[in-house]
Amino acid sequence: MESDRLRLSPKAARSLIFGALTGAGTLPKNAGYFADAILDTELSGLEGHGFYWLQYYCEHARSGKVDGRAVPIVTKLSPVAFRVDAKRGFAHPAIEKGFSKLIPAAKKNGIAGMAVHNSYNAATLGYHIAGAITEAVAFVAADDGHVALLDNGAARLTDNRAVAFADLPAL
Repeated sequence: MESDRLRLSPKAARSLIFGALTGAGTLPKNAGYFADAILDTELSGLEGHGFYWLQYYCEHARSGKVDGRAVPIVTKLSPVAFRVDAKRGFAHPAIEKGFSKLIPAAKKNGIAGMAVHNSYNAATLGYHIAGAITEAVAFVAADDGHVALLDNGAARLTDNRAVAFADLPAL
């Protein structure tokens, strides 16, 4: 029996994801890391967090629920502490931009922390910290919920207690 599922190469799938995000108004520089995360999640077998959510990400960008054109701002609070304002945009570009400060600080000082606020859903945390191993940095990431902006401008806190870890391999 043949499957009725469409099969795409990873390259074609990433192109489809990137095109959908940018077609919905997301800046290309915001869509790259996000497309990589969606594809990685799908290829990891977490189908409920990969392509499944792409339609919602695009709908929310088109409707203005999330600002796909937002440019995150990283504030250095101390040599080892950073706060990233996602500016009502996707968490992915905010995390990526924050990591550009966090990882060098952690390597230099042995520890560093970063908080992202004012963002849309970060999806699966594993993707965000998986690169930490290649950077020789151990990570703990937590998401204790997020505020969902409703159509009437009100806010609702949704519980999403996710935790992810990236540990260094034994040397």
